[in-house]
Amino acid sequence: QEEGYCCIQYTVISYAISATTCADATDNRCSGASVCTIDYILIPNAITSGIVSYDRFCGVNLNAVGFPTSNVPIITCDLPFEVSHVTGINVVGPPAAVTAEDGFQLSYSQVA
Repeated sequence: QEEGYCCIQYTVISYAISATTCADATDNRCSGASVCTIDYILIPNAITSGIVSYDRFCGVNLNAVGFPTSNVPIITCDLPFEVSHVTGINVVGPPAAVTAEDGFQLSYSQVA
C-alpha cells in the first residue's frame, strides 16, 4: 500500500467465471454467497456508491451489485489487498472441452 492510498480498484480485462448471465437482481445475479457457490472470486468488502456490497463474484460480468450485464470496476479498502479464486473442479484427468467460463484477468490500481 502506497502512502496516501487507502483503497484498490480492480478493473476487468477479461472475465467469465461461470455461465450465469447476470441479467437481474434475483435469479441471475452474479454476486453473493447464495448465488456464487462453486466457481467464484473473493474480493473482501467491495464498495459500490459508498455502500459495502458483496464479496463473492461469479458469472460473465464483474459488478459489485451483481447486475446488470456490464463490467464495473470493483473498489475495496479492506487490508491487506487480496483477491482469492475458488473453483469447483473436483475431477483429475484429461481436460474437458473449453467453455465460456474459462477464467478472469483483472488489472488493479490504488486509489485515495
